Order: sequence, then C-alpha cells, then structure tokens
Amino acid sequence: MSTVNWVFTPLSWRVYDGDTLMDVVLDLGFNVHIRIKTRLLGINAPEVRGASRAEGLASRDYLRGVLDQAEQLRVQTAKKQGKYGRWLITLWDGNVNLNEQMVTAGHAVFQEY
Repeated sequence: MSTVNWVFTPLSWRVYDGDTLMDVVLDLGFNVHIRIKTRLLGINAPEVRGASRAEGLASRDYLRGVLDQAEQLRVQTAKKQGKYGRWLITLWDGNVNLNEQMVTAGHAVFQEY
C-alpha cells in the first residue's frame, strides 16, 4: 500500500523554530481553509529555549527568511501526525525541498522520529 501525500498552498504561518510552523493556514480549494500546527518531517533543529538558544534563534530566522523568499511554496504531508499532534510536513519551493535545505545550510540535522 502506498502512502498518499497531500499537497497544499499555505496562505499564512508563524515560524516557531527551525522545524516547527504554527498557525499554518492551508488552502484546501473551493474557498476552504484549515489552520494546523506542523513539524518538518525528517529533521531536527536546535530549540529556541535552553542551552541551544543562540543556534535555535539562528535556525528559526533562517527558516523565516527562506519562507519569505519562496516563490512557489507548497506543503506536502502524508496522513501522519507526530507525538504532539503536529502534522508532519515537507516544505517545497518549486522543486526545492526546504527541509533538506535546512540541513544543507547547517541549521538542522536529519533525524527520524
């Protein structure tokens, strides 16, 4: 059985840290919108609180900049939520996987959870 992926256009979001977007409003089509909490699938970024605060803030700010510059931003999700109820997503700008770009830029590491 193959995994079904959904792809949506995000209308707005709030970057919490380098791997978490809150208040993501997705356009489901037919003038239907939904607000969700998300976590970037397959990566882990430093936290914005605690000992890694400086790295966490840099990671968060980098992701904000990438999203602000995106020209064809899309959210891809399998029908799966993480342990805190956040939808696990992959961010795309055209054909560029932004989750992988966070790792390549040194603001996150690959991690399965």
